[in-house]
Amino acid sequence: MKKRKMVSLLGVLTLSATMILSACSSSGEKDSKETSKESDNKLEDKVVIYSPHGKDILGQFEKMFEEKYGIDVEWLDMGSQEVLDRIRSEKNNPQADVWWGGSIH
Repeated sequence: MKKRKMVSLLGVLTLSATMILSACSSSGEKDSKETSKESDNKLEDKVVIYSPHGKDILGQFEKMFEEKYGIDVEWLDMGSQEVLDRIRSEKNNPQADVWWGGSIH
């Protein structure tokens, strides 16, 4: 009985993963040059981060990241609940690229 449940669970997980991956794949048939131009136009030269880690840690992270990748880091230091509230309010027009920190609970 346990083996049967395990096989069923494995089948459901495999099916779910397949559906998720196929939903994420590109269905449009565009020329690679056209696709490249579109993605170049959408990329920005900065990363916006919301985080509760504090100015000291965020400042060090910003310096290291900018030195390594040459991309400007813009961060907002606020509490986890404030970040969550802000992300929820921006759900139709997100302003941040990353929420770094917060609790799992």
